[in-house]
Amino acid sequence: ECSNLIVPGYRIVKKIEEGSFKKVYLAESLASPGHYRALKRIVPSSFGRTLIDEHYDSFEQWLEAELHISDLAKIDSKYIARPEAPIRDKFGAYYLVEEPFKETLKERLSREQRLNLDDTVRLGIQICEALEACHYYKKGSIYHKDLKPSNVGLDEEGNAKLTDFGVLDSITMDRGEMTNIMYSSPRVLMNQPIDARSNIWSVGLLLFEMLAGIHLFTPMSKGI
Repeated sequence: ECSNLIVPGYRIVKKIEEGSFKKVYLAESLASPGHYRALKRIVPSSFGRTLIDEHYDSFEQWLEAELHISDLAKIDSKYIARPEAPIRDKFGAYYLVEEPFKETLKERLSREQRLNLDDTVRLGIQICEALEACHYYKKGSIYHKDLKPSNVGLDEEGNAKLTDFGVLDSITMDRGEMTNIMYSSPRVLMNQPIDARSNIWSVGLLLFEMLAGIHLFTPMSKGI
């Protein structure tokens, strides 16, 4: 599969993740050999296309407005998976480009179930520092609209790298913005605008899950 993909400026090395509507590849820059990036191939669902057509003039406009690609690239935080300009192949498929990471917090929790206190505090601080840089961005606050374990990358040293700031799942799945319901704040669930308080709520849920090994609102068996 990888050998058949032709993405301008890159050589696809391997596929590192696959979902129903999104595939992620590790790619090497042809202009700078040894320079690797994660390429996320985005295929909007019919529901996502309808949303884009209703609110934006083009898919490119949605990418910039929803994912804040240009602004995030300028934010001075080592805990954000720094994005680059999206690219389009000859078949019309779009690829989001950002620095790669080793795994996601979701994958680590699936493997270890829970983290120790030191790692939890360290990651919590890093996530908060990244969000603070976004909330106080000089051109206007940027809020993470889908903060959950699968959108917290971890590099080779285990440091946090926030990714997928927009409601990417909502545009690629036919279930709307409820794809991240487990980590959404009450104000978001009540259809109120997302703000810093919404991100603080999500961080609290992440901290609990890292320490306890389960989501705060996981149904418990009787007698527990």
